[in-house]
Amino acid sequence: MEGDAVKQDDRYEFKPKRKSLQLAAPLAKAVVERERRRRTEAEQSPLMGREGLTGAGCLHLREEEHGNGLLLVNGSLVVHTNPTALLYLKLIFAGEEDARIVRKVTGQFKVRPAIARQDLADLKADLERLERGEPPVRGTRVEPFSTVTGAPMRVDIAPTYRMGEKTSVTDVVRELYIDDWLKALDKLWNFGVPHVCITGGEPTLREDLVDFVEHAASLGMMVGLLTNGERLGSHAFLGRLLDAGLAYVQVSIASHDETIHSKILGTSGQPKTVEGIKNCLREGMPVLANVPITSDSEYDIEETVDFLVRLGVRSITVNPLDQGEKSMPDWMLSKALERARKAARGRARVFYFGPVLGKAPAPAPPGEAGPVGDLSMADLEWGAGLVSLHVHPDGAITAGRSHATILGNVLTANWNMVWHHSLLKDARVRQAEGRKWRPLNELGFNGYPLFPGPKVTCQGPEDA
Repeated sequence: MEGDAVKQDDRYEFKPKRKSLQLAAPLAKAVVERERRRRTEAEQSPLMGREGLTGAGCLHLREEEHGNGLLLVNGSLVVHTNPTALLYLKLIFAGEEDARIVRKVTGQFKVRPAIARQDLADLKADLERLERGEPPVRGTRVEPFSTVTGAPMRVDIAPTYRMGEKTSVTDVVRELYIDDWLKALDKLWNFGVPHVCITGGEPTLREDLVDFVEHAASLGMMVGLLTNGERLGSHAFLGRLLDAGLAYVQVSIASHDETIHSKILGTSGQPKTVEGIKNCLREGMPVLANVPITSDSEYDIEETVDFLVRLGVRSITVNPLDQGEKSMPDWMLSKALERARKAARGRARVFYFGPVLGKAPAPAPPGEAGPVGDLSMADLEWGAGLVSLHVHPDGAITAGRSHATILGNVLTANWNMVWHHSLLKDARVRQAEGRKWRPLNELGFNGYPLFPGPKVTCQGPEDA
């Protein structure tokens, strides 16, 4: 497996005499199209998914352009592969025995069987390391998201913007019926999207949420839920979500102090949120706690982190809320983040979810209003349009929730045209030419890093 350039291994040379339509990388795209015509519409996704080799992970494999591949591990780590590694992985995912894999590889490439056997063993060992959250021996770290992919890594879907007791008139928008959402999920899977996060508003207000999760998981998607956690205290409700295939939850909790939590989030449900977190952890559900931070809560961030760690939470994000002129200055936020990491050291990992500290967002180029001006460099640092997209309750697709430019509708849009929209293309060019991303293990996936695997020892902030 290689990174940035994903060059073909020099030890492997295609055998021109064997034009295997299933394996020859130059013909792979045509073959996929030919095979798709033999399948039913529900089986047309370019994704291959499987439970991890160790039984503790989720792997998705997607064929990209030029015969390269993209491996998504547990929804949070991306591995780019060259055509040779893609071939090995496709055969592994298909459940082929080692001897048969070696025969197919040596039949397709001019490579000695002994080398193919060793490379296969090394690749499987690397897969197991990746599942455990460890770097692959043969992998090369690259700048995160420096390669344009053929489809989003994740799509955030908001089936509602209602917020319960906090719902305002502006939150009430037209919502698609469940049948339409299930069709939308089919379209996403068929386009090659491996990961959806159900957000809001408060998604647990949708009575058909379990149907949503069950359908996405049945397709093979990794499914996450961003919630206030209040309904997760119900054993029956959480059990239904677990049975449906929910992979992880991200729960928003502003403070260990109920009064501060209520002031920041505008809800009196902090005790229910805490019980929801406890219930998820008791059931073995991976939990990521999202701590929205303001000047009202930064002074005792250590107590909030310690409170969450004692509950059993091992992954925490700190998210600065935009309060306009009252927003926390960078120096205050930096100090709070440093204190949060110190409080979690050796017990949990603290991620930062927000614009790069100390750097003002780059304005749109002069004269470029409309589509290009809709995405600032700060937006790019949050991942909008680079690795993820957002779908609103009425089906409108935008780069992120706050973005005005509608790229299409989830029920009618051509997803290839959406992903290669001029707005997103321009944004990617500006990102490539401008500032760099934070390291992948710091950013996670647009603020949704997953709970570390059971065999990973948390090292605290120094590894973030």
